Amino acid sequence: MMDQLQHFVWLLHSHAESLGTTMRNFKVRRSGTLCDQVLPFIFCSILSSFFAYVSCDALLAGVVTLTVGLSYLKKKKQRCKTCLVRPFECKQTSEAPKILAPTFRSSNPHEQIQELITKIKPKPEHLQVVTSLTESINHVINRELLLDAAVVGYTYANPLGDAPLVKIEPQISVVVNIDLVKYHMRHQDDQKLDNKRGSTLKSAPKNIIRRIKKCLVSKYGFKLRRFTFTDSVRVMLSANVPHGSSHERACMQISVNNALPIRGAKLMAFCNQFQPVASCIVLLVQHWTRWRALCLVDNGDLNPYGWAILAIFYMQVYDETHSHLLPPFNENAKVSTKESGWGKMHEDPIELLKGFFRFYGQSFDFATEVVSVSRAKRSQRTHPSHASLCIEDPFDAQANVASTVTQPRAKILRQEFQRADHLLSSGASLTDLLVFPQNIYA
Repeated sequence: MMDQLQHFVWLLHSHAESLGTTMRNFKVRRSGTLCDQVLPFIFCSILSSFFAYVSCDALLAGVVTLTVGLSYLKKKKQRCKTCLVRPFECKQTSEAPKILAPTFRSSNPHEQIQELITKIKPKPEHLQVVTSLTESINHVINRELLLDAAVVGYTYANPLGDAPLVKIEPQISVVVNIDLVKYHMRHQDDQKLDNKRGSTLKSAPKNIIRRIKKCLVSKYGFKLRRFTFTDSVRVMLSANVPHGSSHERACMQISVNNALPIRGAKLMAFCNQFQPVASCIVLLVQHWTRWRALCLVDNGDLNPYGWAILAIFYMQVYDETHSHLLPPFNENAKVSTKESGWGKMHEDPIELLKGFFRFYGQSFDFATEVVSVSRAKRSQRTHPSHASLCIEDPFDAQANVASTVTQPRAKILRQEFQRADHLLSSGASLTDLLVFPQNIYA
């Protein structure tokens, strides 16, 4: 009898372990307590009830359940003492190399900001790299995969600099514009062979991205970084590209029918039309968000397009007593700088950057105010909203660009504004401002 009981206890423990492993394989990431603690107890309770029914001994069944459950949790705690709630997420891997903040030749903040602008602004050779990559991807999509799509590449900053930051947000965006209805009708039978559950029009962008990724990685030496399905269907890839007499690693993101890159390009053209220094401030802000890991959409952050809107809005309203740098944004209006009176001011980039952090760190109220570059003035929210931030899309007034921002990350954003304001106000260097948070992947 005791041998049978010991065998049964071992069987219960094995089933509890199997259940936890099965739930983890289904990627139940946000319910670690449920799949690692509660479900094994439920499973043990069901089996112990059956055991009680067979043996007619409920007390013994309860003891078996408690013993198995506690031994399971004890084993998990020994396996990972630092993360009992979600032990399977605490990976026992080697530590990632530490990312050091950039250094500058001068200690003067004004010279540092000019050096950084020169470093991150795209040059003609960088645009040639983007053009070459876009042509190669266009060949794969239309000649090999026969997708009949228009492929367009965008970049707003130096895509080859800051190699440690390629995992944060690529500077090259490749957009595949395709008729999804036509694609779905043409490739529906092929997709059913690959996916037993069939294919729908909604899943067509994912299927396209997967086919592109598979071809680029298997045939052309591209390396997969990650997939993103939060704000749009994207895949992050990297490839060796010729640059001068050598080759460098360039990281890019490929998306389907994504309107944000072209909208971002129009905003940058708007800045260059009226105030070239305004586009530099946008680049500096986006560069700062990459170094501080504040543009990870999967992590609940604001995307680079939203950061560009924040920078432009600040330069529209930053000083109530002086003329503003930029007028209200109008997609269809074509006004020359001479007719409008804009383009005569020459602000210092470091002072504008300080004002940006001071404005959003001290003055602007994200809980009640709305960011609108179309109105170019501070205003309150007209409709009650539970969104952490309200940033109006100038190309779609009903859309909130900050819809992906979570409450915890919104609080961190406000803290980051205050941190940057304190550093620059106290005369700290840009190296201190751009310190990378080493625990971002912990």
